[in-house]
Amino acid sequence: SDSDSDSDSDESGSGDSDEESEDWASDSDSSSEEESDDGFGELKGRAKWLKKTTVTKTKEVKDKAKRAEERQRLAEEANKAKELAGQAEETTKSILPELNLTAAILNRKVGDVVSSRGRRGTDNRTLLRQLEGLSRLSLNFGPRVEIPILMHVVTAQFDLQRTLDDYMETPVWKSCAEYLNRIETVLEEGWTLGPAVVDETDAMIGGSTSKTNVGMKQAAQSNDAAGALDAVAADEKLINPHTNEVETEDERAERLRVEKEAAMTPEELKTIPIMGSLSLSLSRLEEEYTKSLQRTSPHTSEYVTRLRDESKLVNLLERAQTYFSSPQVN
Repeated sequence: SDSDSDSDSDESGSGDSDEESEDWASDSDSSSEEESDDGFGELKGRAKWLKKTTVTKTKEVKDKAKRAEERQRLAEEANKAKELAGQAEETTKSILPELNLTAAILNRKVGDVVSSRGRRGTDNRTLLRQLEGLSRLSLNFGPRVEIPILMHVVTAQFDLQRTLDDYMETPVWKSCAEYLNRIETVLEEGWTLGPAVVDETDAMIGGSTSKTNVGMKQAAQSNDAAGALDAVAADEKLINPHTNEVETEDERAERLRVEKEAAMTPEELKTIPIMGSLSLSLSRLEEEYTKSLQRTSPHTSEYVTRLRDESKLVNLLERAQTYFSSPQVN
């Protein structure tokens, strides 16, 4: 009986040990599977606990269609600038004849064009082309005639933007910068800018026109036809006091302009009366440049090309600061 109990205990002990070995084996297998699942099974030591980082390099694929569209758009802008230049040259030939052209005739024409700004049905681009053509004709009459017209041209270029969200096109911006550069070049030669006042010549011409209208009304109320015609003819005649000869309104305006400049002091003669402000024009030019950058994608070649114009803007602002800081202005 003792031997039987010993054998039973041995069998139960061996069974328990087998079950325990099987449990340990299953635990080791599950742990090895977890380690293999976590990816740390093959790593040993310090490398087992380091964080693994994978760097993936993606090859940037260039969009050929997009680049072709950008090149086409730049070519269209260049062609548009050439067309505007050609139209300006044609306008120069058609707006006024260069033969027997005087500064008074040129100024009168500029006044007629500028007075049409803001009217219904007025095309701003047509007005700009006319002013550009007149500015080319003004090169023969000196800075006192040229610079006021250039200021009108710059103002007309800013008028092309109808809303606050619109920004100046790149060819127009560069053209505006060139006009302002021309103005600053003249200022560096010793000229100064001053506010424009009502010209005495215009007042006298306006007075003569009103007198003519009064004479025509009196002639219309008169019963004598011959006397009426004589009155109108006498009112329309402008007599040169130096030669006692009949002169036209344009001839009279030119004569008064020359006489007025002859009576000026050297300082007054070097002061150019203009409409507008040079500093405000430069500030507006800077705003248009900033808006164009904000509305251009920085990942395009157009943006990089546009950044090159910053040197022109900085140069204009620096020269303007030098002019406004000079003793002749202060």
